[in-house]
Amino acid sequence: MKTVCSALLFLVLFQANAQDSLATKKIDSLVTSINNSTLPVIRDSVINEVPAIGFSSRAYISMVLLENKVLKYTQHTFLTSLENGATNKLETNSTFYYQEQYLIKVEEYAKEGDKKQEAHWYYHEGKPIYWTSSAENAASRAEQLIKISDAMVNAIQSRINK
Repeated sequence: MKTVCSALLFLVLFQANAQDSLATKKIDSLVTSINNSTLPVIRDSVINEVPAIGFSSRAYISMVLLENKVLKYTQHTFLTSLENGATNKLETNSTFYYQEQYLIKVEEYAKEGDKKQEAHWYYHEGKPIYWTSSAENAASRAEQLIKISDAMVNAIQSRINK
């Protein structure tokens, strides 16, 4: 009986993992289609410099829209700060992908010196389904990204609809 229960548990876990794997492969396929599309890319930048405190940031933003709906939004940021005579540089990148206004994936990385952290977050019907981050706060970060995405899409849509 114990063997049967173990086998059933294995099959249930394998089935759940296989479903997640299939879903992430489908999402990655959509992301590849978006990245390979010939749709125009809208670009902008924001530069903020505060020499008095030794701070500067440069954010490069790009968007891909289809019929006034966001398909892809990327923010690539370079931060420089001066602390105790030492210059610190941080590079971050967040890319949000959408299908029919639903968030489907977020790719993030942060690089400081030789250290680089990277994580991907997958979503289905407004809920996180899988992430590559092993950080303790990975689940809460997945939820936070939904809120960031919703606010961002609403702000973009309100500007488009003006």
